[in-house]
Amino acid sequence: MNTQPKFLRSFLALGISFFLGGFTPSALANQTPLTSKEIIDNYRDLRASCAKAQGVTRRNCYARLNEATKAYKQAKERMTQTDPNGTLLSSR
Repeated sequence: MNTQPKFLRSFLALGISFFLGGFTPSALANQTPLTSKEIIDNYRDLRASCAKAQGVTRRNCYARLNEATKAYKQAKERMTQTDPNGTLLSSR
């Protein structure tokens, strides 16, 4: 039984290299680039998932979260530039 949430499978499919800016042809051949909102939502979902995890799983989850932080911050900045009031960031 696969217990990973759908967003996590999607996140892993893109690969951490996507969030680090290292786009690979194979990653982009099967996936379209994520929007800023999708990056933010995926990051928040991953953060919530990490908080619930335990042991080595938790440590590995936070390592992935740390690697995704740069893209998350950039996405938040793009969203702020798009909507100065920040309503897109606070609405979930």
